Amino acid sequence: MQDMTVQTADEGIRVVGELKTFWTGEPLDAQSYDTRRILGQAVRYMDDCGTRYGFISTYNETMLVRRRSQFIFEVSPVIKHDQCSTPQGKVSLREAMLFLALISSGNTWNFPKVGPAVTNGSYVASGSHTAA
Repeated sequence: MQDMTVQTADEGIRVVGELKTFWTGEPLDAQSYDTRRILGQAVRYMDDCGTRYGFISTYNETMLVRRRSQFIFEVSPVIKHDQCSTPQGKVSLREAMLFLALISSGNTWNFPKVGPAVTNGSYVASGSHTAA
């Protein structure tokens, strides 16, 4: 079960979040095994709830997740809990969470469920693309 959700009274869950304590693992890094495992949990919850958006957080660090297609998910750079916005494009954690709330309030929040294949390793990429 997901740790946190953004939902509406009428249409249900629109964003799912997976929270981990910062003292039980390594810093978030999209290339690390630990982070990919946590991302896998978030992706599974996103699929279970039929939503396009999610996030993972260790309280100190947060990454946003967006589903692009059945098996392709995009991950934001790590956002530190004390990060400030900059003109060069860095956003604060508050801005990132506001973005998730706003984008999920539109009509592109849902995504058809795939089922266990989304995380169980049975998907094999074809052509020159790789599974994300």
